[in-house]
Amino acid sequence: MTQKYEKLAELAKGISGKHGTDAAALVVKMGEVIEGLSDKPMEWRPSTIKLVQATTDRSKLPRGATIGSLILGENIVPTPLKVIPLRVAVTRQMWNPDPAAASMVCSSPDGEVGYRYGKCKECPNQKFDEAEKKSACNKTISVISVTEDLTNVFFTNFSKTNYSNGLDWQGLMKKAGVSPYKRVYELSSTTSPKVKNVEVIKVEPVSGDNNLDPKLLPFIEELFHIAGEDRKAQVANFYAYIEQKKDASTLMLNDANTHEGEVTLIAASTSGGQEESSYKL
Repeated sequence: MTQKYEKLAELAKGISGKHGTDAAALVVKMGEVIEGLSDKPMEWRPSTIKLVQATTDRSKLPRGATIGSLILGENIVPTPLKVIPLRVAVTRQMWNPDPAAASMVCSSPDGEVGYRYGKCKECPNQKFDEAEKKSACNKTISVISVTEDLTNVFFTNFSKTNYSNGLDWQGLMKKAGVSPYKRVYELSSTTSPKVKNVEVIKVEPVSGDNNLDPKLLPFIEELFHIAGEDRKAQVANFYAYIEQKKDASTLMLNDANTHEGEVTLIAASTSGGQEESSYKL
């Protein structure tokens, strides 16, 4: 286990009963490094909860999944799911308009700069298309949470039709007047009142001002700090990647000025080809 999770492992030992067993198992899972699946070892990453829509290809989902089901990893989540939010971030995501492609064209971890198109405020893709009644690139409220039973850490992304529900959850956290990890909320699904046949994630606070077991607080607070450090590293790595791409583009363009025969190749490699779209957050 890496030093990053040593304190978390010690705090898990101080939790009694099933919560303690599940907390210890979660730390082990977070510290796992999987080798043999590619040239580079794979480190643990939080899953993203999925909401089954009428248009979802259910052949790739667990047996029994229906419209409105919440899927976490390979499992259908019983609802309402009690969760404790750790961090909230506003990001941007632009997906390929072809549903069959299911690939991200551009994204930004802070809603400021996209890895393919640059500054988000200056990008035409973020502007609302009155004819299509949508924008190509959308703001996303991304919440990283831990389940109240301490078995999973995961992301919930609120975008497009679901964006307003993310704003509502953010508002509930602000209204609570304490750090987000000190309150418990319930996630479930409901049909959107605005868009026909679209499911959205509904969030409600668990009743009571002190609805979190105080015995779990030290462990969850450490998760909060780890999530914060991971977030800082993610954004820093993203901007380092952007600078590397700028430097590489400058070198290639300078080289193109002296080797005209390479211009076509250079244009192809800097216009948003495969190597750019492969960078996903």
